[in-house]
Amino acid sequence: MRVIDRLYQYIETKSVLPTAFERNCGIANGYLKKQARGRGSIGSEILVKITTKYADLSLIWLVTGNGSMNNGSAYGFSAHYEQDHRIKDEKVVYITDERTVRLLHEKIIILENALADKEKIIRLIEEQINKG
Repeated sequence: MRVIDRLYQYIETKSVLPTAFERNCGIANGYLKKQARGRGSIGSEILVKITTKYADLSLIWLVTGNGSMNNGSAYGFSAHYEQDHRIKDEKVVYITDERTVRLLHEKIIILENALADKEKIIRLIEEQINKG
């Protein structure tokens, strides 16, 4: 399953339309649909926007498919979310440091590059199969 597929799975559990999800995150209208149709990958900037607005979404699950879809309080998120995903409490506590965030961003870039390389390989193999 791809990242975009897991993201759609998460959106479905939240009972939010993809267009509303895009709007909430500050993502271009139609971005998710374009990613779902194509072979592109979701960039780290988009992942940051998504996890900023939907702090309960586990970035590890989203990127790898491992673990739980939701972070819960185990990762230091203390906000309570309403049905419309607005934060009830004004204060959100993130237990993290800049080094950890930087390392995660670097890891995302490495994974995106590896994914792009694998997608190129797949396209080359598909071209060979279609020629054959």
